Amino acid sequence: MNEQPHAPPRLARIPLQADDQAHALLIVQGERAIEPTGGLCAVLRFVPGASGGWIAAAQAGDQRWGYIDAEGAWIVEPTLRQARSFSRDGIARFCDAQGLWGYLDTAGRVVVAARFADARPMRAGLAAVKTEDGAWRILRLGGDFACDAAFEDLGPFGAPGLARATHQGATGYVNAHGQWVIAPQLRHGRDFEEQSVVPASPDGRNYGLLDATGHWVLSPRYPRLEAFNEEGLAFFAEPDAWTAGHGYIDTQGRVVLRGGVHLSRHMACGLAADHSDDEGTRYRSARAATRSGGVAGDVPLGDAAWDDPHANVHWGYGTAFRTAGCLAVVRRAPQPVQDESERGMGLATQGASQGAWGLLHADGRFVPAPAGLLEPLTRADGWLPQPQPDTALVAFHTHDGQLAWMDGEGAVAWRAHYDGQQAALLDAQGRLLWHSATREHCWPPRPFFHAPLVDLLEGLNGVDQIATLAVTLAASAERRLHALAAGQRAEADAGVLQGAPAVAAPDREEADRRATAAARRVLRTTLGAAHQATYGFLAPERERMLREGRRVLAQHLGQRHGTPDQQPDHVAPQGCEGDGLLAWAVPLAQPVAGSEALLGVPDGTPHLWISLYARRSLPAGGGESVAALPETHRSVAEADTDQASGHWPTDRIDDAWWELWLMAAPSLAALRAAQAVRDEWAALAASDTVEQPASASAHAPPTDASHANRLPDPALRPARSRAETPLPEPVAAGAAMGAPAVPHTLPHVVLPPLSPPLLGDAEPAASAPFHARPARPAGPAPAFHAMAAQLSHRPARTPMPQAPQSRRITPAMALMAHFVLSVMALACHASVALAAWRAEGLWAGLGTLVFMGFAELYWAWRFVFQTPESLALAAAAMGVVLYLFVWCVVYRRMGQTFSAHGATA
Repeated sequence: MNEQPHAPPRLARIPLQADDQAHALLIVQGERAIEPTGGLCAVLRFVPGASGGWIAAAQAGDQRWGYIDAEGAWIVEPTLRQARSFSRDGIARFCDAQGLWGYLDTAGRVVVAARFADARPMRAGLAAVKTEDGAWRILRLGGDFACDAAFEDLGPFGAPGLARATHQGATGYVNAHGQWVIAPQLRHGRDFEEQSVVPASPDGRNYGLLDATGHWVLSPRYPRLEAFNEEGLAFFAEPDAWTAGHGYIDTQGRVVLRGGVHLSRHMACGLAADHSDDEGTRYRSARAATRSGGVAGDVPLGDAAWDDPHANVHWGYGTAFRTAGCLAVVRRAPQPVQDESERGMGLATQGASQGAWGLLHADGRFVPAPAGLLEPLTRADGWLPQPQPDTALVAFHTHDGQLAWMDGEGAVAWRAHYDGQQAALLDAQGRLLWHSATREHCWPPRPFFHAPLVDLLEGLNGVDQIATLAVTLAASAERRLHALAAGQRAEADAGVLQGAPAVAAPDREEADRRATAAARRVLRTTLGAAHQATYGFLAPERERMLREGRRVLAQHLGQRHGTPDQQPDHVAPQGCEGDGLLAWAVPLAQPVAGSEALLGVPDGTPHLWISLYARRSLPAGGGESVAALPETHRSVAEADTDQASGHWPTDRIDDAWWELWLMAAPSLAALRAAQAVRDEWAALAASDTVEQPASASAHAPPTDASHANRLPDPALRPARSRAETPLPEPVAAGAAMGAPAVPHTLPHVVLPPLSPPLLGDAEPAASAPFHARPARPAGPAPAFHAMAAQLSHRPARTPMPQAPQSRRITPAMALMAHFVLSVMALACHASVALAAWRAEGLWAGLGTLVFMGFAELYWAWRFVFQTPESLALAAAAMGVVLYLFVWCVVYRRMGQTFSAHGATA
């Protein structure tokens, strides 16, 4: 006979694609890694074989089952629909290709031919099988029936020699001869295990403990009571579980371990994880209670005894303990770390401190992951995979993008190396154990907890492309600005519509803002409700990733555009301001033609702003942990299983997301300039409606060159031509971009903090002279400059030089000048009117006076409504004119003086 190896072989599951849709399952024994021909999908627990080796049920690459040994050779060829593990009797049940069940031994020999519709595990030579007529009967190992009794349902036999049976809907327990030992008077009952008592319920509402003679050891009192586990304990729920919690009782009905509402039903090595606290996970020990004679306490950290009642250790996250090696994967709370390059920026980040992840032993000893290991390997959906049987190793991502398997002492046993075409498994010394066949895109899954920044980018192949995207958006925003000045109405940018809230009927100002801005989302990361509940530390980690992305992208933008401004005067659409705004001023490639003539000296130099801002959805209530979930939705938090990843209550926790947006929008002065040019053209078009069809709109933009040439000034005409050029297409996701036209010249840019309440207040750094926000002149002074421009016969073609601040004309002086000019004009009007009266009569004189006064009022009104202070100046001008009109003494004295002068002549 072959000598049996000391330990069963270990299993290595090697991902072959980043989406985890393909993998290789290897049997590793000593210095060999074996992959059978056709591959493996799953391997159950190895048990000693009849010939001295090992045997296990396994699923081949074609999804069929068989039995394999430690050398990768098939003892039973993979032709079966199902194959189960061996019981303690060394007997396993299987389902053949026809769907019938039978039994075989550890040598692979069939001991009971497959002829049953269903079958239970065989224990002590007895098993429950379902015949073709639907009845359940008791089968002996030899293949014959133990009795003629038949039942509606029949469970496996336990240590007392009893099996749960159902008759006419009621549950009882029978012996090997099919006789009722406990009459079928129960509503529900569990299966007997290795104990002489079993949880049962007479009414289906409350459970107690029933012994093998039918007497109640513990009267029914718990609404939930599970079967006994390998530790000899049964999980129970209190009547008011949300406040009283859960726990474990022994065979005498005594509570030996008590926990919260989210105490795990899975126990290994005498330990159960409790996720009931918002602070994280704690572990409770049943063995501590056994030694102390009381109820179990918490697992202490370090070398303290398990039964220390004062130990109160919380972990940021922890899995259930694994049977192999008695280990649990845990994560300590991260410590704040700050990169030296971030000092002075107010960007202290919460990073994964050294040793945050590690393995916890059953004695309370924590072994941190060694340097170079980043985080545990997860599936593509973010959940930790099931541990492989008899393999006390945990797979980790490494900092260099590869995989490594860590043992309980912190040593790396295996490494997986990827080159894009092949995957190779290496031992601790770097010796090759196995390599895959050549395939395309052969890479491991990406890290989930600490995802690389490049994985979060949208529309960018790398962070260095952000400057090129900024140039593209600025060009789009400028063309939209010129289109607005030319009277065209462009549709809002797709990125603006995506990032701004929907507005049913935006006002004219909001419509102009949306029409002249261009935005793109450049970074996004999400966190589902189930992940928020299980991984309570992930929301702060996602926030850290958002800040890191902002810092890196702002650094690249700053290398091209200088130090950012936190309070730009841009005219962003409603809802597009975001948090942690950083903005860079860039000049217009083409000034808005004619705007200087219409506005005089504008309120600041018209330019564009490129801004980077964050948007986020805060989880309801600031985020919820596993403690907020109903118990039926938390098995992923309790154990490393696949059972609950798709069963989370989405009505309690909303998905969370974090985003970074890049936007180009005009400054307030640039938008006002474009609006002024548009309104000047609209006024001219309105005055020329007689040449248009009656159905034409007075505000329709010109459609040919002849109309464009009739704009008030030739300087306005180029705006029409520039606006007709098509807007740039949005940058496609992942599209390649050219290198920035302007080389990087600034090695370092000082950034302000993202969120002062989170990061602390920081003084904004001094900006470069060009990028400093232009100061706005106080009061209505800009109106007087516009007045001076209006009084000239033709608009100036070049910007009017701005007078020094100390020599500016005040609004009072402007009003006085207007008053003097009005008096002089009315005096002239009166003289002409008196002359007309004298020559043609009373009605001719009055008509002349009214006509000329109306003309003066019209031009005064037209002028003042082009300035910000239009209402005040219009009222003043009208008051002056009306006062002079009704001041008859002035006109009478003027008439007398004129008559006397004529008589003298």
